[in-house]
Amino acid sequence: LVITIRPHVRFANGMPLTAADVAGSMKRDLLPANGCICAADFAPVASITGSGNRIVLRMKAPYTAVVHAFFDTAPNWPIPMKLVRTTAAAKKFEQMPVGAGPFGKVVHNTASASVTLAANPYYWKKGEPKLSKLTFTSVGDDQSAYASLQTGQSQVALLVSTIPVLKSAQHSSTVKVLSLPATFYQFVSLNTKIPPFNNEKARQALLYATDAKALVKNLYGGLYKVTQGPTSPGEPFYQPKVPGYPTYNLNKAKALVKQLGGLSFKLATTFNTTYWTTEASYLAGMWSKAGIKASVLPNSLSETLVQLQSGNWSTLLSNWGSLDPGVALPTYFSSHGPFSGIHDGGLDALMNAAVAVQNPSARGKLYAKVYADLAKHAYTDFLYSKPFFTMVTKNVKGISAKQSDIFWEGVSLK
Repeated sequence: LVITIRPHVRFANGMPLTAADVAGSMKRDLLPANGCICAADFAPVASITGSGNRIVLRMKAPYTAVVHAFFDTAPNWPIPMKLVRTTAAAKKFEQMPVGAGPFGKVVHNTASASVTLAANPYYWKKGEPKLSKLTFTSVGDDQSAYASLQTGQSQVALLVSTIPVLKSAQHSSTVKVLSLPATFYQFVSLNTKIPPFNNEKARQALLYATDAKALVKNLYGGLYKVTQGPTSPGEPFYQPKVPGYPTYNLNKAKALVKQLGGLSFKLATTFNTTYWTTEASYLAGMWSKAGIKASVLPNSLSETLVQLQSGNWSTLLSNWGSLDPGVALPTYFSSHGPFSGIHDGGLDALMNAAVAVQNPSARGKLYAKVYADLAKHAYTDFLYSKPFFTMVTKNVKGISAKQSDIFWEGVSLK
């Protein structure tokens, strides 16, 4: 893969963006010590070099998903390497970094609370960005976000998923609701390396005890689509139904639990917000009808990462997805994925074969085999595909429901 830097690109402090900065940043991000969850997506990369205005990535094997691997990951955000080569500069850079994007300068940063970004005065495209600054603020729930829009304190709310809030916003005279293409899927990840889910019967029991249709109807007003694999309508190779997937059957679940002599475990959440804890509690109550005992463990993201690294976890309520399954699948389903509880060389081989093929039709057939293999071994309890909703005040211009992401340089206020 050859990446060419366009002319006149500068960091927000005026320093030119060089190929050495880009290649150096990528290699730094992918060091094991830096713990980037993107590492599995860049595993096929053998070397990264930069010279002149070109960066070259050489692969160990054909890897058609490499461009999509950059989306929303650290290797897509190069930094001026000169500013992190000394301890003092690196420490300052941790909280006040500089980038070459449209809002490339951090001017205020309160960890886990808010960050303010100033427009890059050296941005390569004339007339952009259209705003002078962006402030991102973390709020406790969707209702608080909606209230902030109504009072004019905020103009955009991201990742909204609370149904009553969305319905209320749809009837607002000042707020618009945008449904972005669904590229995420919700699921319960199982650690198949340790008891109880190293036993396939335990995994089957859990999947048979899961009524995803009822969950979507009762918690989300039927807004989401039930899925049986790691696919969403906004992704390529979407397949909502997978042959052999153990669908809801309470009698089969009860019979398997009886054979096992009982089934109990801890259900961890990826985040400890109301959305996650409510869904986890609903699932635990649903599973109890089959005699399955699940205790909910609401985790912060940092606590989740510690548990995953230790390998001492049973189940994790998660969502994931990407613009290309070749990027998304390894993280949760490969033997070396940072969030994976699966170790299956055959499944790894199928995923590697699929991502090496360029022809879309041939790739689709191989991914169908990946989904079928996940179903055959009951490796994951898939729930539904999930679009994220964005709420904006009606004076915001430049944010469209047709885009899978927001290009902030083109956003303005009327």
